[in-house]
Amino acid sequence: MEESHYHSIFAIETTHWWYRVRRKIAIDILKRLIKKNDGSVVKILDVGCGAGGLLKELQQFGVVYGIDIANQVVEFCKNRGIPNVGIGSITDIPHPDNSFDFVFALDVVEHIQDDESALHELYRVLRLGGYAIISVPAFQSLWGVTDELSHHVRRYNRHQIVEKLKKAGFKIERVTYFNTLLFLPIAFIRLIVRIFGIKMKSENVSLGFVNELLYYTFNIESKLLPIMNFPFGISILAVVQKI
Repeated sequence: MEESHYHSIFAIETTHWWYRVRRKIAIDILKRLIKKNDGSVVKILDVGCGAGGLLKELQQFGVVYGIDIANQVVEFCKNRGIPNVGIGSITDIPHPDNSFDFVFALDVVEHIQDDESALHELYRVLRLGGYAIISVPAFQSLWGVTDELSHHVRRYNRHQIVEKLKKAGFKIERVTYFNTLLFLPIAFIRLIVRIFGIKMKSENVSLGFVNELLYYTFNIESKLLPIMNFPFGISILAVVQKI
């Protein structure tokens, strides 16, 4: 990821419509899954934790750890009062086997050439019966500026990510597309940008009325996701278990 993109995320993560709703979706999933825990102290790992927005909210549920490949991340997280954050890659997680009850990898796997090794590492550090919550961007045809700035290698369809998760050993609890209500406008904008060769420095919308409109539109899905799967979307969400 471009260094400037990390600073941008740190600056907008608490207010940006995408990060706010993605955190809400992740926390809602954890709340439902944590009821299945045996009551022992919960250990959670956020892989590719970025500026620490999700980590901050995860602290209420147990002992939380984070890793990221960027040196800036440790400083960002310290500024937010988040300990237990260090340098590490999803393909070489610096924790022993069977260490965590829950592992989050939100928009991380798509950065990795050897994504199958990355998924095997997530499986390795999970305890038996533990869950991984994973999100990736959907549909290669939606490739855009954010993919370039974030140094993505690929986007996925549902079949592709399901097959890779199964190959890593996971039991599939659930895989669904999400960010569906905004699919058409986002797809349209990216198509126009591609056709006309429009140069954009960023796709982030984080201020004012538009940001709030996007938040409330996307937030509708956080209420629908517990009861339904979506047939298409900008991203894919997977909940998988180590058995």
